[in-house]
Amino acid sequence: MRLRSIFLLLAVAACANDAEQPESAADSAIAAPVFAPQPDTLMSRVDMRCANGTEIRANIWVGTQPRAVIATHDTGLVLPPTDSADGAARYATADGRASWVVRGDSGVLTFRGTTTACGPAADVAF
Repeated sequence: MRLRSIFLLLAVAACANDAEQPESAADSAIAAPVFAPQPDTLMSRVDMRCANGTEIRANIWVGTQPRAVIATHDTGLVLPPTDSADGAARYATADGRASWVVRGDSGVLTFRGTTTACGPAADVAF
């Protein structure tokens, strides 16, 4: 019985000693992964209906080539990100003829000379 008690005491001491060991740099690097977007990572996809009746699917991609891909039932737009002074996410062609500005769950689409507000719609089918 005494030998069993000594063995148990040694086992507990060994476990306590392991718990006190500092984590190595290699172990901490493995334990704390950092999010890094891949070259093409789909961040969000939302089906929307605009005030003028246009139905769109808005896809926002992040990574090394961020962009918004806006699809209607008859066309598609690929818009690179641009600067936005008001904090909204803004995507536009270089000439400004087409743009998609996102704030929260709504957006404003400018295309073919028309600007229209858009919001989420569960019944839009693509």
